[in-house]
Amino acid sequence: MSKAIVQRFINYIKNDFNLQSQFNVKSLSEVVFHAKILGFNFTQDELISAIGDREINIVKERKEEFNARFSLWIPMWGKYFFTWVLEDVFGEDKKNNLNSNYMKGSMDRMAVVDFFLFIKDNYNLKNVLRIKLDSEIVKIAEKLNYKFTAADLTDIVWDMEIFLSKKLNEKFDDTFSLWKTMWGKYYFDYIIDNIIKSLTDKEMRQIAKNGV
Repeated sequence: MSKAIVQRFINYIKNDFNLQSQFNVKSLSEVVFHAKILGFNFTQDELISAIGDREINIVKERKEEFNARFSLWIPMWGKYFFTWVLEDVFGEDKKNNLNSNYMKGSMDRMAVVDFFLFIKDNYNLKNVLRIKLDSEIVKIAEKLNYKFTAADLTDIVWDMEIFLSKKLNEKFDDTFSLWKTMWGKYYFDYIIDNIIKSLTDKEMRQIAKNGV
């Protein structure tokens, strides 16, 4: 029943751009609270579970693996997390074509770390990058002399998330507390504010060099 309520809530918000804009900047607890105000009664766990179920179904439908290269993650770049949930998790299936460049793999994982360290306290640059696709971020980084592929970028973020789950002794599944911090943010801001700033320089370089 709760999943049906979540779906009705999603459908309701999809048809109201002003509401979507308001919900984009709300935390998870605020989303659940204001959904109740609108007549949609579900818990944080029920919302997270509904999203997780959709992700699993999409993995199966697309016959992909649930890892850093899962095509559902690609459209997160340049969007608010809530918009991604609406458009890509609960929207019509529009699989992103992974081109050969994206799948090429590692050019320089350490360059990704150096790039993140360069921009983490640069508000103006962060403001520009938050609305960019991963391919656009790669091009901007190259102009700043940080050369890596989109695959490097997504692989490093995934590895850092796994590292944090181990550091916090939490499961790397939909119950991981880190995921709750994505709500109300652009995906890029989530990476900088809640991943990069939660790790030491040494930890990041260790992850880039050795993986997790």
